[in-house]
Amino acid sequence: MDINFGSSAFGIMFTVVPLFMGVVFLFIIGTIIYNAAHTAKNKTKPVIPARAKIVSKRTYVRGDHSYTTYYATFEFENGERIELTIPRDQAGYLIEGDNGILSFQGDLFVKFERM
Repeated sequence: MDINFGSSAFGIMFTVVPLFMGVVFLFIIGTIIYNAAHTAKNKTKPVIPARAKIVSKRTYVRGDHSYTTYYATFEFENGERIELTIPRDQAGYLIEGDNGILSFQGDLFVKFERM
């Protein structure tokens, strides 16, 4: 019995699966490069301290509660708002309604000092 892999569904699998894995690999590498470039770009910006009020907090849970991202929205004295990702160890210390000095670098949270 001679098996011809080139013309069967089995042969198509040897073409499609490696192609799919290659696309997934490129997507993952691209995401890593994008995030590294985004962080590097923010790190070149100056750290800006500004008076701000915490107006809201929220969380985003991915998976089965295995990965949580914390966010806080800050309102500056001029009414402008910015939402920043907050480190997990800081999320519990930030309380809606608190006023203080927000230090941020680009769109990276640095610290918040209550007044």
